Amino acid sequence: NMLENEALFDLIIPKSFYLPVFIIFFDYFYQQFFISYPFFKKVLSNKSKLQENDDKKSSKLIDGNIKHKNNIIKLIKALTILLLSRALIVTLSNSENIELVELLTNLISIVSTAFIFYKCVPREKLKTILLCSITQKDRLKTVIQSDILLSFNGVILFTIKTLFASHFKNVQVISLLVFVNFYIVSIRFIQCIREKNWLNVLKYGLNYPVLYCMYHDVNNDTLYFIKIIQVLYGTYWDLFMDWKLQLEISKRIINKTTTYSLVILAVLLKFSFVYTHVFNGIVFIPLALEIIRRLIWVLLRLDYEYYAL
Repeated sequence: NMLENEALFDLIIPKSFYLPVFIIFFDYFYQQFFISYPFFKKVLSNKSKLQENDDKKSSKLIDGNIKHKNNIIKLIKALTILLLSRALIVTLSNSENIELVELLTNLISIVSTAFIFYKCVPREKLKTILLCSITQKDRLKTVIQSDILLSFNGVILFTIKTLFASHFKNVQVISLLVFVNFYIVSIRFIQCIREKNWLNVLKYGLNYPVLYCMYHDVNNDTLYFIKIIQVLYGTYWDLFMDWKLQLEISKRIINKTTTYSLVILAVLLKFSFVYTHVFNGIVFIPLALEIIRRLIWVLLRLDYEYYAL
């Protein structure tokens, strides 16, 4: 089975390239939603502007997204060339200079990640998110982008571990992982506290027992039990608070059958942490499943928000 050959999989997509690959992957499809369904963009605009000329507004939005789409395509081409070049170098070197190949790969990964991050991440809200702040103006955009960052938590931690594990002491790497993990998890937690949304505070607060179990060698059964509680509560919140499926679905843009299909898939993907055993330790696939789940979450959330207008 090709998936069982981790060395071959790592040759195709080296571990240090997971983050730039996923950023491009997510951002491309995230923008595609706005290109295919430009009315979703209205949801992320100030509602006071919705009375403007729709044709004029939609035209501007589509043009902007096509420009962004072209940038993403260029980034995908550049990343593909990097991946193929590395595979060629590894093949030609016949694994004789593993340390040099790893060093060059990590260096290229850091540079490419920084460049892709600069091109893809919406910088106008980044400062607000990193300060764990939230305002009523563009609130939905801030919430969505903060939740996206939370879904990238796993791949960010994995990238840090891959890049620095061989160059720093184990204690230093673990300390860095704990800090980054705790910080990313705390963003939405603190935002919800500031909004006094206590049920949502509870949802994000369930991340902390999981963090404690992960970094204190707690029995795996206990960790899975807490994760399952977290997933069940998160699923309830998605269904009835974020997507409002208890309200009439037939009047929304996405048809009823597609909506239910996406909901079922999203719920199944909530258990992506279980799939690590299925794929024999290949981390890329569970990380990809979580990113796909977030894409579905964004689409259904925006569909409801447009319906609520």
